[in-house]
Amino acid sequence: MTSGIYVIVNMNDGCMTTYVGSSQNIEARWRDHRSTLRRGIHDNNYLQQAYNKYGSDSFEWSVIEIVDRALLIEREQYWLDRHRVDGKVYNLAMAIEAPFQGRKHTDAAKEKVRQSRLGKPTFLGKRHTAETKAKISRALTGRVFGEATIDKMRQARLGKTLSETTKEKLRMIMTGRKHTPETRAKISVAHQGEKHTQEHTRNQAETIALCYPAFVHCDTGEIIPSGRNLNALCREKDLLQGAMWHIVDGKQYQHRGWRLQDTSGLDRIPEPKRYRAYPALVNKELGLKEPAGVNVAAFCRRFDLDPSLMRAVLNGAVISHRGWMPADRDLQVALAEKAAHLAAGHAKAHPAFVHIRNGEIIPPGINVAKMCRERGLDRSNMYRVMHGKQRQHKGWMVHDQAASVPLSGLDVTEGAQ
Repeated sequence: MTSGIYVIVNMNDGCMTTYVGSSQNIEARWRDHRSTLRRGIHDNNYLQQAYNKYGSDSFEWSVIEIVDRALLIEREQYWLDRHRVDGKVYNLAMAIEAPFQGRKHTDAAKEKVRQSRLGKPTFLGKRHTAETKAKISRALTGRVFGEATIDKMRQARLGKTLSETTKEKLRMIMTGRKHTPETRAKISVAHQGEKHTQEHTRNQAETIALCYPAFVHCDTGEIIPSGRNLNALCREKDLLQGAMWHIVDGKQYQHRGWRLQDTSGLDRIPEPKRYRAYPALVNKELGLKEPAGVNVAAFCRRFDLDPSLMRAVLNGAVISHRGWMPADRDLQVALAEKAAHLAAGHAKAHPAFVHIRNGEIIPPGINVAKMCRERGLDRSNMYRVMHGKQRQHKGWMVHDQAASVPLSGLDVTEGAQ
């Protein structure tokens, strides 16, 4: 069984017209040629007419190249082009892979085809029965295409796009269909151990990535043009993906200063937040001054500050945040007094205490926690002493109680932990 390229040459027509062919089994192919020529039914009408005119003895059959199966098409095209340049050929096809490429049926040929089909049953408008479908399925089960066939099928589909009508038909056919557990298991086994190439991974990510509209920054006026992959944009700009998707969906007005540049396509336009204004601020440590503004959150973003702590400064809860405080001296004093008043409101008053060893007295005060910090005392133990649940703590007891109890009767080790 010989695989290669062969020629059939007419030695008596004066031009040595040639028929070029290829086969994986040249001997069997020649037997087929001779059989159809003798019976007058050869596919090539020109070769058949020459055979009828000159007879079988006028043709010479020869193998011109032994070729591997994978290269048959390529080498046949080479020899066909070469013989077509040198002289006449019986071959009708210009391209081996597409025999009818560049050719059209004449009107007479079309009429012959139409007449030959008149009265013959056609499959137009019919469907296969379930039994026929089962037979076709059994016939194709286990069939494996070779690499050459797969490559041909792939090349035939390259550059082709499905029409919208075809896409809709396929969508309707596949709607509601699900793979069986057995099919899923087969797919899983088939893909085990496979690794996607970097190009495939990148293409898949670009396909999955959704488009996003253009954004504009409220403070700087910077514009981010529309594009694909909002998640990648958020990573690049250090933004929260959820917040940016809320902006795209019209659920949020802005995030860290970024908002939609065009809101005409939204069903509902979100209202902007009411920003908190702030007075003129000063940072004595850095030597900076900031004029009064209308958006304390934007100010915090510029200087990398905590908005909650800056609001606490403006509310008088704390005096400064990273050195920033109101520039107005009167406002500073007022906020400091407010902060002291808030701290005093949370402080708990205490009675007078006396030390049972040295007789030192602590007068009554308004902040027992501050007193404990100054003297290194445990606040919880001092609270117990105040409430009568404990006699003394590190020698300190309530002054009124100490006046009615002789010092010799006290156990100074009690509560001294």
